[in-house]
Amino acid sequence: MPAEPAVDPKKVSRNRDILERAKARTPDRPMDLEDVRRFDDHPVGWRPEEGGGDPARPPPKKTLSKDTVDGLKQFTQANTPRPEAPVEEEEYGETVKSTTPPVTPKTEDQVLRETIEARLDSFDIGQYLFTGGEMTQKVPIVPGKLEVTFRLVTDAEEVYVDAQLRLENDGIKGGLADREMYRRLNEWSLASHIYSINGQAWGPTLDNAGRVDEKAMQNRFAKVRKLPSPVVTIISQNLAWFVDRANKSLTFEALKNG
Repeated sequence: MPAEPAVDPKKVSRNRDILERAKARTPDRPMDLEDVRRFDDHPVGWRPEEGGGDPARPPPKKTLSKDTVDGLKQFTQANTPRPEAPVEEEEYGETVKSTTPPVTPKTEDQVLRETIEARLDSFDIGQYLFTGGEMTQKVPIVPGKLEVTFRLVTDAEEVYVDAQLRLENDGIKGGLADREMYRRLNEWSLASHIYSINGQAWGPTLDNAGRVDEKAMQNRFAKVRKLPSPVVTIISQNLAWFVDRANKSLTFEALKNG
């Protein structure tokens, strides 16, 4: 390493005179700095290797104080992302809360209907409207075990069922209870709308003149009564879905070329 240049005593003395004159013009130090040493107060200088200056301070401890740790924790908590609150927007002078609508889980009936309808063929509307044929649809409720083919009924059959419900209600003192009336309506609806179960046709409901065959309808009603109650319930549920699909199909056919 190159040797450091020698200190010129004359320059040192001249520099000290300049500092002394400057100190004479400097006001006294503030009270809170009385114990703070001036840079020029050291008799030799600030080179520790020459015997001057304060000894080197020990390195600061690496541990944080309790106040510092608590402050960092509060800072972290304050900056942790939270779920977004509804954003209020001003619209036409009114405050509107903008929120994402929650997703409503599907009910068991909705899942069941979607599952069954995924197996179905489409309706033949032309056969029903233009040839006078029956509008039917095979519904595999339990594939291979419970497969019901439904049909749309004629107006004559609707009138017949209404008359049967009225006669039975009038024949009982006080009329049928609500539960009884609901059960009779389901039974007569199934007796009219079922075309076949598991491939076994239930036969026609009208005679050659287009009138309701009383004997045929009573036979159909008796077949419904022989079905287990849980089977009646699930077939009635699928009948309601069948009628809904048929009505929507007719509406679609009426609108699609408009």
